[in-house]
Amino acid sequence: MKLFTELEPVKFPFGLNFYDRILTIGSCFSDVLGNFLIRNKINCIANPFGNIYNPISLFRLLSDVLTRKELDPDNFYVHDEIWFHHDLHSDIRGFSKEEVKDKYYQIQNACGEFLLKSQLLVITFGTAWVYDLNGRTVANCHKRDGNDFEKRILGIEEMQKAFTSFHSELLKANPEIKIILTVSPVRHIKDGLSNNNLSKSSLIILAHAICSVQENLYYFPSYEIMIDELRDYRFYESDLIHPSKMAEQYIVKKFIEAIETKELNKFLKDMDSIQNRIKHQAFNPNSKAHQELLRKLLIFMESYMEKVDFSKEIGDIHKKLSLI
Repeated sequence: MKLFTELEPVKFPFGLNFYDRILTIGSCFSDVLGNFLIRNKINCIANPFGNIYNPISLFRLLSDVLTRKELDPDNFYVHDEIWFHHDLHSDIRGFSKEEVKDKYYQIQNACGEFLLKSQLLVITFGTAWVYDLNGRTVANCHKRDGNDFEKRILGIEEMQKAFTSFHSELLKANPEIKIILTVSPVRHIKDGLSNNNLSKSSLIILAHAICSVQENLYYFPSYEIMIDELRDYRFYESDLIHPSKMAEQYIVKKFIEAIETKELNKFLKDMDSIQNRIKHQAFNPNSKAHQELLRKLLIFMESYMEKVDFSKEIGDIHKKLSLI
């Protein structure tokens, strides 16, 4: 007897290797996926601009990364002597406009260079509900008075147009890159459950509409896995909104299965073995057996050093060996 309804397994018509470059950007799933890849030594930049929830702001940021466009001077905001920008997450803040600009341009340049050489871009949509300031959609209100903004839901055509503009810039810079679109499994309860469903539905329609007319674009059903496969509240945190660690791991596992190759599969198994051996606490660190384990671990990691940076881990092991 089946214990839950399972979505059809997703398998993309391409695979990635462990040394490929991946950029994740958008809502919280981009953090969850990106951090998993980074922990496993995959060459990934995870959500460099912080959580950005709506597609218009996401596409604008990505376009600006490619064209190295400067920040809109009209969208700076100061609160308690701290400067913010309405196109950016509150993590990118400073004691002056110049400090905010410096932080942003450093991220923009690093992200731009990385994107030009990336094999995969993962974009996670969070919500289609947006706030407009002076007729322009912003990424973050920074706790500014709500009366300064107009709240509305984005239209499908509006979002498609913004994507097309960004996508054309991306293909000029990196014509071989593949894009996976997904919708965050976190429900935006502040909009109300009905409005959240309206929003998520709009984002799913957007993603499928984009993927149906563009090559090298694919959809991964993060939201559907959470809602349909993991519908039990035991898969949620205590706030009953955010997925639990177990749910996050389940969705990431499904994602990896959709893109993995034999090489990536082997590498992730090797990484699991390496991390378990690094964590191993020997009863007698001075024993010949433990010394031999450390030396074998060094050889194991050094075999990957041409394409994977294990310098920190190798340095730590050398320190342990020098103490023996």
